[in-house]
Amino acid sequence: MFEWKVKTNMSVKARVFISCGQKKDTEEFDLAQKVKSVLKDKGFDSYVAVTHQTLKDLKSNIFRQLRNSEYFLFIDLKRELLKNGTYRGSLFSHQELALASYLDLETIAFQEKGVEKMGILPFIQVNAEEFSNRNTLPELIVKKIKEKKWKNDWKNQIVLDDVYNNTAVFPDGQRVEFFHIRVLNLNYKRDARSCYGYLELFEINGKKSRPKTVELKWSGYTKPNANILSSSYRDLDTFFVRHDKPHEAMSNSFTDSGRYKIVFRDQGKYILRYRVISANFPSVVADYNFQLVKPYEKMFSKVKQVIHPIR
Repeated sequence: MFEWKVKTNMSVKARVFISCGQKKDTEEFDLAQKVKSVLKDKGFDSYVAVTHQTLKDLKSNIFRQLRNSEYFLFIDLKRELLKNGTYRGSLFSHQELALASYLDLETIAFQEKGVEKMGILPFIQVNAEEFSNRNTLPELIVKKIKEKKWKNDWKNQIVLDDVYNNTAVFPDGQRVEFFHIRVLNLNYKRDARSCYGYLELFEINGKKSRPKTVELKWSGYTKPNANILSSSYRDLDTFFVRHDKPHEAMSNSFTDSGRYKIVFRDQGKYILRYRVISANFPSVVADYNFQLVKPYEKMFSKVKQVIHPIR
């Protein structure tokens, strides 16, 4: 079977959202940490969900972590004994399971023997595996991950990666240097649809400016919105510099008005902030250093990146 992994200098690890009871004065916390440890050994990042008391905490932590996860691990532990002889499970974990189902996260579920079949679990296509010995649970989880073929080297996101430049020749015979940002799709099974690129902000010698909103061009493509196939990439055109005008950089954007063209002529150090949005992926923002100096390879370099969740 042919498989191509997109190359990047970033550390790429799939994240597992661990939904497990965290009841105080019990062994639940230690169990969750053991599970997190074995997942780390298998090359995954993970987040252990903890109980939050306010809506603000839920939005800023639980919801955000769920949106940023590739997999969901549901562990339903015994709580109080019920009148019918079964045990209540964790209501909080079942609520997280409902959110994971809505987000269509691939899920593995474990339920301690004796826990009542409650909540959304009986209605979604997830067969919870029963266990009776908590000490062996981490081993069971590793076995199930292998069985489900969970991959640890991908992310459900697009990213702005390194900068590339190449020389072209204009119709007037003048040599021109084009600069591109490589936009990667780190998801190995889902295409990024309808992606647009923008210069969102630029800063020159400490002074910030916000340009008009205008779509940038994708390299070798004649429309402003493009798809990026799974485990693949596209190059986003940023600007170009004519070799006969080395102190002038012009944006390569879709506009029929000169007022929307961005031209850099001021000498000094720039910080350029680019954003790429997609119809089905979180938007991504990255900052790049830029300076109108030769050689061209030294003009443009990446600084930092932020992934913004889908609202």
